[in-house]
Amino acid sequence: MNQIFKKILISVLTLSVLFGSISVYALSITLNEKTKSKTSETEKTSNKKSDNTSKLNEKNSKEETVYVMTKSNGEIDKIYVTNWLKNSEKKKTIKDFTNLKKIENVGGDEKYTIDEKNATVWNADGNDIYYKGETEKSVPVDVAISYTLDGEEISAEDLAGKSGKVRIRFDYDNRQYEEKIVNGKKIKIYVPFIMLTGTILDNNTFSNIEVSNGKIINDGNKTYVIGFALPGMNENLDISKSDLDLPDYFEITADATDFELSTTLTVATNEAFNNIDLNETDKKIDEISDKIDEMTDGMNKLIDGSSTLYNGISILLDKSSVLISGVKKLASGAKILKEKSNAIVSGTNSIKKATGTLSDKSGDLYNGVYQLYSGLGTLSSKNGDLNDGAKQVFNTLLSAANTQIKSSGLSVDNLTISNYSSVLTKTINSLSESNVKVKAQASAKEKITSAVEEQRAYIKTKVEVAVRQTVLEKILSSKGMTYEQYQQAVKAGLIDEDTQNAIDNAVEQQMKSDTVKSQIDATTQKKIDEIIAEKLNSNEVKQQISQAVETAKKGVESLKELKNQLDSYNTFYQGIKSYTDGVSKAYKGAYQLKNGTYKLKNGTSELASGAAKLAKGSKQFADGVVKLYNGIATLNSSTPKLQSGINQLKDGSMQLADGLKEFNNKGIKKIADTYNKDIKTLYERFKATVEVSQNYKSFSGITDFMPGSTKFIYKSDEIKK
Repeated sequence: MNQIFKKILISVLTLSVLFGSISVYALSITLNEKTKSKTSETEKTSNKKSDNTSKLNEKNSKEETVYVMTKSNGEIDKIYVTNWLKNSEKKKTIKDFTNLKKIENVGGDEKYTIDEKNATVWNADGNDIYYKGETEKSVPVDVAISYTLDGEEISAEDLAGKSGKVRIRFDYDNRQYEEKIVNGKKIKIYVPFIMLTGTILDNNTFSNIEVSNGKIINDGNKTYVIGFALPGMNENLDISKSDLDLPDYFEITADATDFELSTTLTVATNEAFNNIDLNETDKKIDEISDKIDEMTDGMNKLIDGSSTLYNGISILLDKSSVLISGVKKLASGAKILKEKSNAIVSGTNSIKKATGTLSDKSGDLYNGVYQLYSGLGTLSSKNGDLNDGAKQVFNTLLSAANTQIKSSGLSVDNLTISNYSSVLTKTINSLSESNVKVKAQASAKEKITSAVEEQRAYIKTKVEVAVRQTVLEKILSSKGMTYEQYQQAVKAGLIDEDTQNAIDNAVEQQMKSDTVKSQIDATTQKKIDEIIAEKLNSNEVKQQISQAVETAKKGVESLKELKNQLDSYNTFYQGIKSYTDGVSKAYKGAYQLKNGTYKLKNGTSELASGAAKLAKGSKQFADGVVKLYNGIATLNSSTPKLQSGINQLKDGSMQLADGLKEFNNKGIKKIADTYNKDIKTLYERFKATVEVSQNYKSFSGITDFMPGSTKFIYKSDEIKK
């Protein structure tokens, strides 16, 4: 069932991403048709056409397009970026952060300045700003293009003009990620870039065209080939490729004659994920969770009810012997009454004697029932003390457990009767070997880094000395002198004061330059990183981590033993509660039985007092006594069936309780477990993916809190004969 749920959810997500990306691909085709135009002018015109749309925005925002010019194998030649600062608030100035070089306004004559925080401040005067610039920053997704001819790898240059079976493959390597905590674990979540690659194949050159992870459109003269990939998405969702293979490559195969290839265009965008409303999706997930909880709670109540029913029937069976005994006594009295009925006909004294006997027997029955009622009342009055005592013992055990856990150094919530099982289970899971290793490594790295950072000034001083020596040697070399020659000249007094001052000033000027300072900082940081890495790989640190893992294992065993002990007492505690509940119900039943026998006792007394009246109708009374005796005899003979029926009812209630528990374990519980372990976990990973996507707003830089979007367009060189 979990596989079905998983595939349905992933299919829905994939379709939403595909449909959300159609507009991006349309843009790529438009750009392909205009490659002969100036890119800056194209971007400027495109942006101005959308100016009316920008006025609908409530805040200023930034829209970025990154153009990546590559060789035919995907190797990057040049990157330049166009940015559109949408001035929806009609501000006079717009502050922008960017790492671009050679910035040029391509949409107007507005100028900019650089403020004290290195921000670019445009004098917008209420206008939108369109500018472009260049960068050497690495792009988040690498696109590698490879070729084979008749099954053998071949370069693009060697493939030009060749004929045979050709394969063109685009591999996408997503390297842009954030570390997120998902379901209690720190994992890498990659920015979900949708990769769309397209090219146009001449039908005179290519035939028998096939694609993997793509689509072919043939108009008779040309074939348009479009590919799709989601690099990193399988890792984000932790879905194996055997369940659902989200592609991370695109491949074209064809028969080629005199091979040539026009430019290929690849668009990378995460825009589809940025439009997903997580708040609305969370509401739907919460509604499903609520229904699962309602179903589980309802089943638990049904199981509890079946157990209470079984206990009540057991009590009824236990007390049925009292009822049978009373019926037997009543039958005995009726028999005596029958035997005396003829004597009653002949005299009222015999009648009074028989009715007196009956009255006495009913009094005995009442006294017996009253004693039963009083005894159950005594037991019922002790229910509270018994329940409170059992609860007090439980709380004492939990208090001792809390003290034991805190003394071991673990930080967990206080254990209570209702939460001890979940808290201990969560704590045991958190002490897995992988979690302990991660925490121990992080702790060791933090301590080592702190210790090494205290030596930063010393390390930097040593680096500065080495760099100063290198700078001096370069300056001396520019003057046609080696360092050894310089030393000898100084000793010989051949260096005059002006020359010495010039050399010293040149060295100091170089040491104060940004380049040398950056070199010193970078070398210092490299030395620090090397020292930290060396110490982290030391046997001492490895031994500390191993000791932490072993300590955690022992702690897990102790926690498991503690949980088993608490589970055992919890079973006893729940049994006490069921027992006291049964006593209360039996006490209420005895009360009703007491009232009934009391009425029976009063009735037989009235029968005795009416002996005189019975004397007048002795014949009718004798007939009535015979009928009464026969009825009571029938009732007495039926009591074994009554007891047998109660036994059957008890067995049936036990089967009902067992059946409900089996249905819960095999049905309801499995549904809840599947939802909580698979579907909910998958959703949390998808939610983290959307959050990471919405956090990635710009490639070249953006101010805090400003909305932004970015897309990448990769354009490869043509392959000509």
